[in-house]
Formats: sequence, structure tokens, C-alpha cells
Amino acid sequence: YSSPSLNSNASIGVRNRRTMSLRSRIRNTQRVFLLYFFLLTLSLKVNDFFTKVFL
Repeated sequence: YSSPSLNSNASIGVRNRRTMSLRSRIRNTQRVFLLYFFLLTLSLKVNDFFTKVFL
């Protein structure tokens, strides 16, 4: 009599795992986007600094 509850728990666990993986994927993409944005702003600032120094 415990097998139906185990099956329902397993399906709920699989569904939760899928949503967790999706959330972690979204979080990773946000982190990569923020890293690219930070590097872009840093390169622009360095470029502006070098143009001010050498020109």
C-alpha cells in the first residue's frame, strides 16, 4: 500500500528537480550576463583612460 505514495513522491521530486535546474540555469545566465556587462564597462573605462593619457 506504500507504492502509490512513493510513486507520487518520486514524480513530485522529479518535477522539483526540473524547476531547480531551470532556476539554476537562469541564475547562471544572469551571472554570465553580469560578468560580460562588468567586463564591457571595465574595457570602456580603460579605453577612455588610455585615450586621455596618450592623446
